[in-house]
Amino acid sequence: MSFAQDSRLEVRPLIVNDAETCDQIVLTLPRHFGLESGRRACAQAVRTSEGWVAVLDGRVVGFLTVQSYFDTTVEITWMAVHAEFRGRGIGRRLIERLRREVQARGYRLLLVSTLAPSYEGDTEGPAEEGYAATRAFYQAVGFLPLQEVPLYWGVGSQPALLLVMPLQ
Repeated sequence: MSFAQDSRLEVRPLIVNDAETCDQIVLTLPRHFGLESGRRACAQAVRTSEGWVAVLDGRVVGFLTVQSYFDTTVEITWMAVHAEFRGRGIGRRLIERLRREVQARGYRLLLVSTLAPSYEGDTEGPAEEGYAATRAFYQAVGFLPLQEVPLYWGVGSQPALLLVMPLQ
């Protein structure tokens, strides 16, 4: 069942009280949040950054956090939908709400990063399959691949794919 147009799904601003639920959502996605350092950084972001949550029948089932740069660009820093609800339009609704909000504020670009297709790790395993789906999702909602960046997340990190969505 798709929740893309379901009136039971509300997208609202993230509040500090949502943080523990967001932490639990991350734990349902071990392929995407396999590193403890990433889980810690995400936990910090849901407690300190601006963001939005998707709420279905009173339950937070997805979230995203953002960071702005200058007066032109907003980056999605973390995004997750509970494993039980993936593929049903919840991520799309989160992106649509974010796009409307930041466009109304005058921002011109949305940016997001994910694991690059050139990653030479376990490309046959489930992690790469998950990131191929992540890249496909971002492109399906309107992001365009911009550039692969080898050390985007720091020394020793996997290469990132930067994707951008023009807002005007």
